[in-house]
Amino acid sequence: MFSTYRRLKKTTFLRRHAPPGMVRAVKRTELVALGAARMLRPVRHHSRFRAIAHVGLQKTGSVWFREMFSDLDVYSYSGLVFRDQAWRHTISPLPVDGVYSPIRRFGPEDAKTLASDGVAVLAVVRDPVAMVLSWIKSTSKYHITKRGEEMFRRRADLLACKTEHERIVYAISYFAEKDRFGQYDRLLAFCEDHPNAIVVRYEDCCSEPNATFGRIFGALDIGMKGDVLKSFLDRHSFEAYSGRLITDPAASAESSLQGRTHLEAQALSEPSRATIVQALPPRVRRLYGGSQ
Repeated sequence: MFSTYRRLKKTTFLRRHAPPGMVRAVKRTELVALGAARMLRPVRHHSRFRAIAHVGLQKTGSVWFREMFSDLDVYSYSGLVFRDQAWRHTISPLPVDGVYSPIRRFGPEDAKTLASDGVAVLAVVRDPVAMVLSWIKSTSKYHITKRGEEMFRRRADLLACKTEHERIVYAISYFAEKDRFGQYDRLLAFCEDHPNAIVVRYEDCCSEPNATFGRIFGALDIGMKGDVLKSFLDRHSFEAYSGRLITDPAASAESSLQGRTHLEAQALSEPSRATIVQALPPRVRRLYGGSQ
């Protein structure tokens, strides 16, 4: 029997590759399919939280996490309905109830919403140097291949004419314009005071998935354990999602594979690294030890 999960995965694939005018229609189809499938799934565990919010700022694997949290096993082991935030600029619907993913922006109103009683927050963070390099790489190649909008093509052409350091300076200006590191700082400050917030590193999710996601699901009271959790993580491994091996040594910006951005970060020239580190708020800088 062709599983509901596989059907939903195909729909998600269609959404990622749909022409801009068809995205909403595909999204509606996916939501209807999810709703119908939930009716057939027993709830095996009810989370003690009424809502779980995944905050994953740009270049922290937000789409990967979204696909995990939309899996019906998460519904079965939490009793919480998935609330897709991929195309939303503000958290919706309100009041929060369900699993919200991915929340890609974090402003004062978002903090106020997620400070409500009964809400657990997962904040996924990443080495800021790797975030900047990943943005440069995806802007230069992958967004064009997958999306094709003229804006990305113009930006890619501009980056192609720049030196390494000039690309870094350009990326930092983009991050400043979008307040990316300011949002990062606010998210960390929020989690320091939130009793039900857990901060995890994207790098740990990739390199030590069993231990890291075991800790995540425990903190969020998603009741997957043992063989159930192992099967879930096998299905949603970084390799299964991206088609790239964590151990792939390819790290060149000229490679057709994304490779390992953290290796590129280690090989970055000191002036370029210093430019990124100097742009970071102190709290973000401390989190990764000066991002060294």
